Amino acid sequence: MSQEKINELITSYVDGELTDPSKVNEIKELIEKDRNLKFDYNVQLFIKSIVTNRFKIQPTPEEVRKKVIRKIKPSKNFLTAFLSRVLF
Repeated sequence: MSQEKINELITSYVDGELTDPSKVNEIKELIEKDRNLKFDYNVQLFIKSIVTNRFKIQPTPEEVRKKVIRKIKPSKNFLTAFLSRVLF
């Protein structure tokens, strides 16, 4: 198995996204047998815990949502100007 694939599996395992029991057992065995993989695993666990504890998902304030929607909502004038440039 390539190092890149192993790193992906470790990341999936740390994130709780690895659901296949055979893959979970395989990655656990690899981590236990290889000191470098164990280090990588522990670093990922540490970083995940820092991010999880320090940054909480917050809902976007309503005023910001409205402002963004107004900016991305196409208007007839915008659409007409855009199409006239593209077509002519």
